[in-house]
Amino acid sequence: MQKWEYAEMVGKTVKLLGKRLFRKEFNLTERGAWDELGDEGWELVSVVADAQGEFHYFFKRPVEEKAKKDK
Repeated sequence: MQKWEYAEMVGKTVKLLGKRLFRKEFNLTERGAWDELGDEGWELVSVVADAQGEFHYFFKRPVEEKAKKDK
């Protein structure tokens, strides 16, 4: 079964969501952050505006299965 990982972008700040939660800040323009996400295989799945009118973009991409070592 396909597994997914998720990310959220606000402005040029990207957070990976889930088990391995951490924050990654791009030192780029917002457009540069979009390009970086696209280059890393992220697909936009939802956009939500918060109470202050700031947009939160949610992305997903398939989790790459690690090759099992032969014993």
